[in-house]
Amino acid sequence: DSEGVVVAAAENIYSLLFCPSSIKGCNGSKFEIGDETAWNVQERSGLGSLGPPLSASHAFSKEGNLLNSILGESSGLSVAKLIDGEDFYVTWTILSDVPITGGPIMILCVPRREIDNAAVPLVTPKAVQFLDEENSAKVTIKNGGALDWIWRFKKESHHGSFSVSPNSGKLSRNQEVMVMVQRTNIEEAVLTFEGTGQYGTCFVPQTVVISRKTPVVEESNVAMILAIVLGVLGGILLVIATVLGIRWAVKLYAESKR
Repeated sequence: DSEGVVVAAAENIYSLLFCPSSIKGCNGSKFEIGDETAWNVQERSGLGSLGPPLSASHAFSKEGNLLNSILGESSGLSVAKLIDGEDFYVTWTILSDVPITGGPIMILCVPRREIDNAAVPLVTPKAVQFLDEENSAKVTIKNGGALDWIWRFKKESHHGSFSVSPNSGKLSRNQEVMVMVQRTNIEEAVLTFEGTGQYGTCFVPQTVVISRKTPVVEESNVAMILAIVLGVLGGILLVIATVLGIRWAVKLYAESKR
C-alpha cells in the first residue's frame, strides 16, 4: 500500500522477500501465510499495518533508493539485485481504480536475463553494396530469442525500386531464413525488418543499408596505367631531347661557316 506494506502476494513471494528473518510468519526460509501472528498487528511488536513492510525484505531495504522511488513515484522502472544477487527488472504503478488503501501499488519483478533473451532479432549483413552490373544479394534473418518472431519487411527507399523475397514470416528460437533482395535501378535504400503480432513491439526493428559500390581497380590495371603514363612522359622527353639536339647541331654548323 502507500505506506509500504505488502498487503497481497503469493506465499512463495512472501518467502523470497522476507525469509529467513525474525519477522512473524517466517519458518526458516518459508513464510507461513496461514500463521495468524503474521497478520496480527499487536503480535508484530508495533510494525504497523496489516502485513509485513516491504522495507523489512532483503531486496527492498530502507537504505536503498528503490523503495523510496516506489513509494514516491506513481510509476517507474528500475534494475535491482533481488534474489541471489541476480538482476531483476522492477516496474511499478499505482492502481488508482482499486478503492483500497488509497490506491495500492502493484510491483512486478522479472529476471533481467529472461527479458533480455526474450526478443533477440538478428539480421546480417547490416550493409549491402551493389556494383553497377549486380542486382541481387542475400540477407539472413535469425531469431535468437525465446519468443516467436513474426517479422515483415518494410521498405524505406530513396529512389528506384527493389523487392524482397520472402517479405514476411515467422521464426521460432534459433530459426533463420535467407532473404533475396532484388534491385532495379537503385543506388541507395534502407531495408527495415520489424516485428508484428502480439509481441511485435518487443523486437527492435533491424535495418540493412543498400548503397552503390565503387569498382575496385585491379593491380594489373594500375600497372598498365602507370606504364602508359611513363611511356608517354618518356616519349615527350625524347622529342624534347631530339629537338634540342637538332638546334644545337644547327648552331654549331652555322658557327663553322663564319
